[in-house]
Amino acid sequence: MIRTGEVIKSENDSVLIKFSRPTACGKCGMCPKSQREFSLLLSGNYPIGELLDVKLTDGKIAAASVLSYVFPLSMLLAGLALGYVLFPNNELIIALCAFLMLAVSYLVLLLTEKKRRGSGKWRAEIVGIHEGELSDECTGAARD
Repeated sequence: MIRTGEVIKSENDSVLIKFSRPTACGKCGMCPKSQREFSLLLSGNYPIGELLDVKLTDGKIAAASVLSYVFPLSMLLAGLALGYVLFPNNELIIALCAFLMLAVSYLVLLLTEKKRRGSGKWRAEIVGIHEGELSDECTGAARD
């Protein structure tokens, strides 16, 4: 997926890029509804106000989705199964086991986030300077 953003800060070979959520994206749900704008810090040296195309591959998006959604869900289901095996007649404890495993999954994600950020594997990359004006079209779909 390629998104176009505007450089709002540039120093020490890094740029802060601001992305605006297009008005049409409210319908598809790919962009956070609570956020009209979000920023991303990337390497590069570009003047303030420059429009840049930033790419995040579909594989990285899919892997991030698995980490964000599938891992916690699988831990919740594992907690349900574990609670059922250990306490088959106590629904309250089964539910507590499920939510405990869900909390553990979020704790694991929180504790490993710094390592994932530093690895560069999840980092978006600047693919070029955007030609033309910033449009208000939905860019939730892949554009390669």
